[in-house]
Order: sequence, then C-alpha cells, then structure tokens
Amino acid sequence: MHDINQILAIVHPLSSLDKKHPLRVIPINLLLIRGEYGQDIIDELSPIPGEVVIDKPGKGAFWNTRLMEKLQARAITHLVVTGVTTECCFATTIREANDRGFECCGVVECTAGYNSCFKDSSLDMLQWSQGLFGFVAGIQPFVDILRPISRSQTVKMTTPPLTPPLWDGDLRISSLLASYRAGLSLVTMLDALYDRIKKYETADPAVWIHLESKENLLERARALELSFPDKSRLPPLYGVPFSVKDSIDIAGIATTTACPPLAFVPTTSAIVCDLLLAEGAIFVGKVNLDQLATGLNGTRSPYGITHSTFHPEYISGGSSSGSAVSVSASLVSFSVATDTAGSGRVPALFNGIIGFKPTRGTLSAQGLTPACASLDCIALMASNVEDTRLVWTVCEGYDEDYVYSKPSPPNLYHVNSIGPQSSSFRFGIPPPETLAICSPVYRQMFNKAVKALQSIGGVLTPTDWSPFEKAGNLLYDGSFVCERLASLPDGWLEANRDHLHPVILQIFEAVVERKSTAVDAYRDLQAKKL
Repeated sequence: MHDINQILAIVHPLSSLDKKHPLRVIPINLLLIRGEYGQDIIDELSPIPGEVVIDKPGKGAFWNTRLMEKLQARAITHLVVTGVTTECCFATTIREANDRGFECCGVVECTAGYNSCFKDSSLDMLQWSQGLFGFVAGIQPFVDILRPISRSQTVKMTTPPLTPPLWDGDLRISSLLASYRAGLSLVTMLDALYDRIKKYETADPAVWIHLESKENLLERARALELSFPDKSRLPPLYGVPFSVKDSIDIAGIATTTACPPLAFVPTTSAIVCDLLLAEGAIFVGKVNLDQLATGLNGTRSPYGITHSTFHPEYISGGSSSGSAVSVSASLVSFSVATDTAGSGRVPALFNGIIGFKPTRGTLSAQGLTPACASLDCIALMASNVEDTRLVWTVCEGYDEDYVYSKPSPPNLYHVNSIGPQSSSFRFGIPPPETLAICSPVYRQMFNKAVKALQSIGGVLTPTDWSPFEKAGNLLYDGSFVCERLASLPDGWLEANRDHLHPVILQIFEAVVERKSTAVDAYRDLQAKKL
C-alpha cells in the first residue's frame, strides 16, 4: 500500500483548491432512504462486481450498518470520503469514522451542500485545528499520487487479441485477474492447469477423490467469458480455480467424507460454495481427507494417503489433507476445508501455506457433513494472506438457516490508524514446558517465527496458557467427543465397523466405552463457558 502520510500531506485550506479539474455533476433530485439505491436512478453509480454496498438509513454511514465490520475485515484504516450532503451525511460519516479511530480525508469536488456557505463551513469545521476530525483535499492531488499504484485497467475489448497471451503459471488471485485483464483466456489457463494436475497425479495420486473433467472445466470457462465480456469489470474470483474438501457438498457430486457407506449425492451445494461460484470461481474437484474428518495426520483415508509437498515421506497433516496439498502444489488457488480442532491449520502448516479458521458461525456450515456439529467450522486455505482474506470476505455472512450462525460479528475493536499502536500488536506463545515436546528443529523454527513477529512490530506478552490447555482437554478427554458419534445414524457404528479405518474405529469404540452421561455433558458445557 502507498504511504497514507504522503497522501494526507496534500491537504490544504479551501482557499487554495485547484480549480482546473472540474467533475461532471450527476444530479439526483430525490432523497434516498433505506432500501433505495442510487444506481437504480443513475447508471454510472452501479457498483463494480465484488464492490461492497452499504444500505444506510440516513445519518452517517456507520450508524446501524455493517460498514465498520466490512472495513475491519479488509484491514482498512484510512478513508477517502465523498458524497452528499456535506453538512449532513458526509460530515456525520467522517465524524463517526473519526470516533472509531479511522483517519479520513474528504474530497472537495466530490461533495455538495444545500448551499455553498453550508458546504464551506462544514469542510472548515472538519479540518479545523490541524485535522481534528479529518482532512480536506482537492481531487487532482489524490489522482496524481494514486495513479502510479492504482490497478491498471485494460481497454474494453470486443474481440480477443490476435495473439492471446500464454499463462505464466501463477495462481495467485491478483496475478490471475491481472492476466485476464491483459487478455489471457480462461480456456488457455485451464488447459495448462489441467495438464499440471494430471502430471502431479504421478507424484501423489491420493489428492483427489473427484476431479472434474477437462470438458466440464472448459465449459465453465466459456460460460464465464460470455458473462463478463468487459474485462475491466470482473467479479473478484473470476476464473479462480478452487478445490473442496469431500465432506462439503457440491450439487450432483457424491459427498463421501472418505467413508463410502456414508456417501450420498446432494441436490444443492454448500452455502459457501454457492457464494464462491457466484463471484466467478471455478470448481476443480473434491479432495481427500482423514475419514469422517477425524485425525490430524492425513493418513486415514480409503482413497489413499497424501504426502507433504515438501517430501514424499512426510505426512500431509489432516484432516483437510487434500485441501492443503492441492493449494501447496499449485493445483488450485484456494481450497474450502474444515477446522474443528486443527484440521485446517495443521495441514496448512505441514505444506507451507495459509490455513485460516474464522470465528465459528461467521461462515455458514450448511452443506457440511458434521464431525462435531456444534464445533465444526468452515476453514479456508490459500498460498498467501491476501488471497485468504479475499475468499473469506466473499464467504462470510449471516445465514438464518444455519443454527450456529452469528447474526453479528464479535466485538468490534477500535481502529488504530495513527500513533504507536498503528504499527504494533501483542501476541503470546505457549510456556516452555509445553514447547518442550517440540523437536530441536521445530523449536528453532518456532523461535524464528517469534523473531519475525517481533520484527514487524509484535510485542511478546505473557499469556495465561491454562484456558487453551483446558479447551483442548474438553475436546478430546471430555464428553464433547461423543458428538462425533452422535453425528452418525443410530446403529450405524455396529453395522459399518468393517468400513472404518482401524484408528477411527478405535476412537469411536473409546467413545462408547466412556458411557458419558448428560450430567457429564452439561458440566463440560459449563466449563466451556468458563
């Protein structure tokens, strides 16, 4: 990102504004209310694909909306504010943002008041006392500073280039979108990617449980190209290939959970998958996992054993083994996985990628075959944080049909856009006695990671480890493990013992032998609250 201080350095009093760059004024002779959108009146206001639209009820843009949540989700700390009216919604929005810790700058030519006196007075009040509430600037200095770092837009093409560019092999989302805007054909990319996937099968044949045919992928590519002929207005995941853990539903394709007796063909896809497909993503296939999503090593599947991309003799980690390998081997840009007790983060670690477990309930788990329904969480994997964040922002949201969905985000924290806290953060680590289990090599790598966090402003802070340890004990040594058995039909275990991996069978038998009572379950629920 560009240094915002350089941008804010261009602010100046109203008397010195550059008058040489007038804007076309689009009049709207209607006071919009909640449920009405400017783009319904003026075509030029139509949002680009993937753009966040906040339906505010009047007043400032933060009041009774999800704007704060959306900004924090994207790590935004500085705002450029435009709109009308200067003395009402515009000024109120800047003040609301200022109260929440954002640094704001209003653009003079992009706002208007009921009369010029009101406008000038409102802007003067905002920038009073060296920017007490915010700053004010003309538009041209913004344009001059932002132009070198802005995403270049290609000219709208009605015909493909005479010599379509070849794909450079980079699956990062930003790279793919830049290539598509430059003329790369989706068909060209998928044709090369499919060859890469088939070649990797010789090194590790256990990644996929279901792989889409090349014909299906190319059909999806052609449909997307027809739907989005203007390459300057592509949805955020246009042409981005992804895999899905095979405990998550895709309509018309069997969901096996790596346990054939439980396999079924769903008629609808998981909510998160529908959201991704709606933004242009391309489903490539369903990937392997530890049976019934039970395990952290990736070696408990009847469909074969995946291995780490670092070495064929290293385990991939689990239970989302195929998800991690498909991303790490550059077979897909990202994968939709799960994480109940580490199943998304452990294999990501073992394959050198990002494994993200969002706050439970912020992503709908509708369409997921449960392992522990009250604890299950959709997880995301990608090669980098930027891609992971983008995929998460597409997927997150309240689902009224999902019983564990959260209608609002966790406590929204104050944004530290300036001052010492804007460039620092606190973090904790387990105590030495807990880290003692690590091998010397792992401990060296752990210490290196701590130093890396400190080098970017992290402050190592003493942390009470006991809540984490107790939570782990609740998962594996308490009654919560019974929920894994409760997710199966009555009598299923006895009827299908021979189809279970020996270790999985041992786990379920131990659950039965526990003979946990309702009293045990309620005590553990009370402990969970503590």
